[in-house]
Amino acid sequence: MLGPDGTPHDGGPASSIPEASGSYESSESSAGPIPILLAEDNAADVFLIREAFREHSLNVDLQVVEDGEAAISYIDRADSDSAMQAPAAILLDLNLPRMDGRQVLSHIRHSVRCALVPVIVISSSSSPYDRENASLLGATEFFTKPLNYAEFLGIGKLVKDLLNQSKSAQK
Repeated sequence: MLGPDGTPHDGGPASSIPEASGSYESSESSAGPIPILLAEDNAADVFLIREAFREHSLNVDLQVVEDGEAAISYIDRADSDSAMQAPAAILLDLNLPRMDGRQVLSHIRHSVRCALVPVIVISSSSSPYDRENASLLGATEFFTKPLNYAEFLGIGKLVKDLLNQSKSAQK
């Protein structure tokens, strides 16, 4: 597991990382942090994603898992425990240990409670095959991890836009 500072720790199957204060924009009053699942094994990328959420004033409760099996376990718990809040969005690295991100994406799309949740695939690959394959498996968006810090922060805007679109579609 990765702690709030991006360093490994033994915090259980998913660690809760409260994000920046401030709400994501919506016409309704915010009921608190937005739950987001991040499946990412690279501590530096987790740190950059947290920074992107802060940069875009996203109020999220980030649940971080480091491998595909932990992501599947999280989704299965959300399906079986109606008291658990399902994620409003999922950020999924393609190249996870223990179970590939493609397998996780397929599992998400067959989930009872998470099948319609927006999934942003994040990858260092810019391969057209990876993009198309992710799309065919049901990815909502594909974000290629840039080498530039400022460009990496763009994932915050992408998540914010998806959350706002999802909120509008629910009305």
